[in-house]
Amino acid sequence: MKEKISNITNIKGSVDIQLLESLRDMLGGDEVVFVKVVQCYLTESSQLIEDISTSIINQNSQLLEQSAHKLKSSSASLGAIILSHLCLQIEIMGQGDNFAGIVELFSQLDQEYRKVAITLRQIINEY
Repeated sequence: MKEKISNITNIKGSVDIQLLESLRDMLGGDEVVFVKVVQCYLTESSQLIEDISTSIINQNSQLLEQSAHKLKSSSASLGAIILSHLCLQIEIMGQGDNFAGIVELFSQLDQEYRKVAITLRQIINEY
């Protein structure tokens, strides 16, 4: 079981494998539940990325803050620490109704999210 996660080498720097293993262990090592949790994250996070993009286009600071906050928390729980940190920065910008430099920061977030999603898909495909 544990080796399935640890054997992922492609872009694994985007996901803290030890945190991901801890999550699986908290789920009692239940592989079916673990895969469902990761799949749920991938589905919901994709929508949150879209919501962040929309909020930037519309300069909707409330939606920006809320979406970034949700993505920050769920990403951290799956070991996507860099992504979570980028979300925190965007969340703070939303709180301050500050859109200066947001497009560049969103580009970084989007690139990091793609790496995380690839890594997580590789991991659940092992199960």
